Amino acid sequence: MKGTVGNEVKVTLMDFRTNDVSQTQPITLSDWKYYSFSLKASMLSNRGRIKLNFLDQGTYFIDGIHVTNSPVN
Repeated sequence: MKGTVGNEVKVTLMDFRTNDVSQTQPITLSDWKYYSFSLKASMLSNRGRIKLNFLDQGTYFIDGIHVTNSPVN
């Protein structure tokens, strides 16, 4: 992802319409940079969603989004 340095992106893990857990990340480089988010759901759901919220006006570029599932312990 790349964007204006200092702008923030909030990633939220949701159960359909209910926000479960989120993490905010500021853009730290104006060129392409890999950002990683690790979110652990507090509930089980078969209707999970991921929401990206760009907290500041500007142009953002996203090259790809990769989602992996970790086993529940």
